[in-house]
Amino acid sequence: MGYAPTVRPTLLLALAVPLLAAACADKPAPPASARATISAANGQWSVTPTAGQLPYCLVIESRGSEVVRPLPLSEEGQSVPCAAGAPIAGKTWPQPTRDIGLKAFIVFSDRPLKADSVADQIRSRLDEGPHAVVTSMDLRAPGQVSLETLDIPPTK
Repeated sequence: MGYAPTVRPTLLLALAVPLLAAACADKPAPPASARATISAANGQWSVTPTAGQLPYCLVIESRGSEVVRPLPLSEEGQSVPCAAGAPIAGKTWPQPTRDIGLKAFIVFSDRPLKADSVADQIRSRLDEGPHAVVTSMDLRAPGQVSLETLDIPPTK
């Protein structure tokens, strides 16, 4: 017969309590990192993706739920390849002269998406009321999708 060592329950408890306490300790959530930034100058604005984003993107403009439209990026009406650190499609758009609640929804995806379809889905979600929030889970799109919502500042 082999010898089976016994471990005292108090020893197990003494080892388990500090481990459980460390696992349950409140830890600050990691800071949310922006997927894109807005650059505004000379009455124009543009969107610049940060590193590590999916390779295709769309820019959808919203003024509340009144106007939701894809901004022109390609002749095909689809998302375009976007590179980190460079304005999406090299485009700029006119900056509002006053605060009108202008927002940009930047949709990143692993494949080209139809801009009108994505804009319709965002519009549908915003039509639910003034406190509606759009997330990537609201978009019925194939593959991987992530979303960044940014406010467009008025000119100063």
